[in-house]
Amino acid sequence: MKIKRIIIFLLVALLILMTLAACSKSDPQVGEIIYLHPYECKVGDIVQFGPYEWRILEIRENNFLLITEDILTSRPFYSNPNGGVYTWEDCELRQWLNDEFLEMFSSEEIVKIIEARIINSNDPSGNDDTKDRVFLLSFDEVKEYFPNNTRRRARYSEFNNERYKWILRTPGLISGYLHCVDEDGKVGSSLTLGISGGGVRPALWLRLE
Repeated sequence: MKIKRIIIFLLVALLILMTLAACSKSDPQVGEIIYLHPYECKVGDIVQFGPYEWRILEIRENNFLLITEDILTSRPFYSNPNGGVYTWEDCELRQWLNDEFLEMFSSEEIVKIIEARIINSNDPSGNDDTKDRVFLLSFDEVKEYFPNNTRRRARYSEFNNERYKWILRTPGLISGYLHCVDEDGKVGSSLTLGISGGGVRPALWLRLE
């Protein structure tokens, strides 16, 4: 009887360890974690989707809001801003994210990415809302999902894997400025990042059924 209890205890312990490991494998197969274990993941977990690792920011039933764990590239928001005004609706980075970047995913993965309504109406520029599969976080969203500077810090492999500035979709209060997160995780605005380029951390809503 004692041996039977020990065996049952060990089996239960093994099951718990397998569940905890489901969202934290060091080298998961593409899509494995988030496709096979969607209900075992929680906000803050790192998951694999497509060729990248993503952090879960929010879960609404079967819909997951993800942002890449690291900065993927450095690109300008605009190469030639219209009159010094940056708007997400018209920027070249939005076009790149929803075109070339999206092509890095398989057709099976793309159908799981939701074309979401992106709220821009609170921007200082009066930016119109958009519908996008891939987007950048806004000033308000980065404050909501990353409540302190430490959590906002991000690394960029092309910059010796050191911390690097990453840009948001919200224009600054001054014409020509763009909100960003600096190397220390502070949220501010910059005049040069819009044209010269800043770190890009794509975000998306993923539907799992």
